[in-house]
Amino acid sequence: MLLYLTTNKNSTLINGIGKETNLAVKKLVGKFNLRNFIVKDIRNYTAVKCLVVDVSCAEDSIGDFSIALQSFQMMFSAKIIVLLPDIKNKEDYIERLSSVGITNLVTEETPEGVLARLKDILCDKPKPEPTEEPPTTVWNAENIRIAVAGVQRRSGTTVTALNLAYWLASRGAAVCYVEENTNRHLRLILRMYEATAVKDHYTTGGIDFYFTDDLDRKYDFIIYDCGMLTAITDTFKEADKRLLCGGSLPYELAQYQRVLSLCGNLHVLKMAVGVPDDMREYCTNLLGTELHFAEPVHILFDDKSNETIYNEVTAEYKE
Repeated sequence: MLLYLTTNKNSTLINGIGKETNLAVKKLVGKFNLRNFIVKDIRNYTAVKCLVVDVSCAEDSIGDFSIALQSFQMMFSAKIIVLLPDIKNKEDYIERLSSVGITNLVTEETPEGVLARLKDILCDKPKPEPTEEPPTTVWNAENIRIAVAGVQRRSGTTVTALNLAYWLASRGAAVCYVEENTNRHLRLILRMYEATAVKDHYTTGGIDFYFTDDLDRKYDFIIYDCGMLTAITDTFKEADKRLLCGGSLPYELAQYQRVLSLCGNLHVLKMAVGVPDDMREYCTNLLGTELHFAEPVHILFDDKSNETIYNEVTAEYKE
């Protein structure tokens, strides 16, 4: 299904796209606070394969608009397309959305141009995901604590922690995720994925989720989402493995160095997320040869991306 959020004025812009793409089209016409819509209403449209948003229907600021779409991107694998017809600050939207990885932008202003561009985007079909099950691994692990932290906000910490947990669960490990930060993203995630309450935790995707470190059973692995690392907490210090996530922009690299200094002699596996090829040598020279380059991921339950890194983190616990 294609879900189209729009205004009365632009409600007919994508007429005909359903026949062209064989997608059922659902239109919601009006004014929307997109952040509230993503939090409260998107669960009613879990069959959505493509979300098309006419920016003129959104009441959010540019910043909130991009954050809302980024949140949707983290939760679903659906394609996101943003229509930018006849708005004054079009370049500002293009710059902000592109910076968070949303690049399917329709800037044409005529109905014919919009429709043609939409067809181009929608007909660029992604490669089918492999259907084979990942191999089951025999684990020699008991309550192995893995702390995942970021050098600053929006470093990919929560996505990395969840992907690592899902990667382990998909390979037969008993694993839980503990929200060891104050961001309070977990409640929203559990609501979105309709997690089941079991004793003192919630479960979905083969992972048990806790709001605190009071676990009600033993696990092979415990993944701590430590959020932005501003001080060395007991959880981070006492972990068996530590992952540190950061980016490659100049101000991100400077912060990365500061956090590494904060870690002192603690061994951390350094991850640089989404680094362009032409920046990798520079990053390695600055942060050390043990730097791991991770691909950016916007899906919370992805057991395929960054597998090489997760294999290295857990290698000693395999039989």
